[in-house]
Formats: sequence, structure tokens, C-alpha cells
Amino acid sequence: WTSWTGPTSLVGGVLAVLTCAFLAAAFLAADAQRDGHSELALRCARNAVRAGIATGAVALCAIIPISLDSDTLSERLRGRAAPLVLLSALAGLAAMWDLHARRCVRARITAVGAVGSVVIGWGVAQYPDVLVDHATITEVAGARTTLIGLVIVFAAAAVTAVPALVWLFVLVNRRPT
Repeated sequence: WTSWTGPTSLVGGVLAVLTCAFLAAAFLAADAQRDGHSELALRCARNAVRAGIATGAVALCAIIPISLDSDTLSERLRGRAAPLVLLSALAGLAAMWDLHARRCVRARITAVGAVGSVVIGWGVAQYPDVLVDHATITEVAGARTTLIGLVIVFAAAAVTAVPALVWLFVLVNRRPT
């Protein structure tokens, strides 16, 4: 139970919620600005900045429970994943500056960069473990035939779903005629 209810897991859950709130507010600010709703864009941008500040504060405070909970993960976050963590912080600051300056479309890109960098950084820090110090990827992997089947299903899903998602994105971002 402690792997689900421990301090690192709880901090990870809080960070997941906060990063989603940050991204949602940044995307809504850009959409509102594009559609000419300047007051709504300003409110969404302010909310995105607040969510970004909260996310940064929780991420900084996360150093303590991660250090106490897992020496290995803490060491990897400060080691091989450090460039991605730094990139995330810089992109997050750039996104909040862009939002403050009402450059909401650009802020959307830097916000995605901030969140994407920290997610990839966590993966780099955790690799090759699924549960740090308890189970590696090779220990929990399924049978080879199952893995091959999964790759085939994911490839088929990508071929069918990705073009539909791209078309949906194009339609949503098109100006009304």
C-alpha cells in the first residue's frame, strides 16, 4: 500500500493534477484570445500563471519526500534527469512570462514543453525501473508474443487514430467561415 499512499506517490498525484490545470488554463487562454474574447483570455492566463506557480512550488517541495522516500530516484533526478528538470523549469517560467505578456499562443507551446520535459525527466530518472528499487521493466514484461501483439495493435491504432486527431485539431482551430 505504501507505494500507492506514500509521500512520493501523493506528491506525484498532486503534480499531475496541477500540471493538467496549468495546461488547460494555458490552452483556454490561447483559444479565448484567438476567438477575440480578451477578458476571458486574461482570466484564463491569470489562472494559468497561478497554477504554474503552484506547480513549481509543489515540484520544489517534492524534493523533500522524494529524498526521504527513494535515494535512487532522488539521485537520478539530480543526475541524468537534471537537464530535463531544468528545461522544464525554464519552459514553465517562459510560459508564465508569455501568459503575463498576453502571448497566449506562444505560451501554449512553452507550457507543453514544461510539462513534457518534466514527464520525460521522471521517466529518465525512473528507467529501467517500473517501481524504483523493486521491479525493473524486464522483470515485469509480458511474454514476447504478447509484446509483439501489443506493438501491432498500437501501430494499427496510430495509423487510424492519429490522422483523425490531426484533422480534429485542424477543424477546431480553423476560424469560422
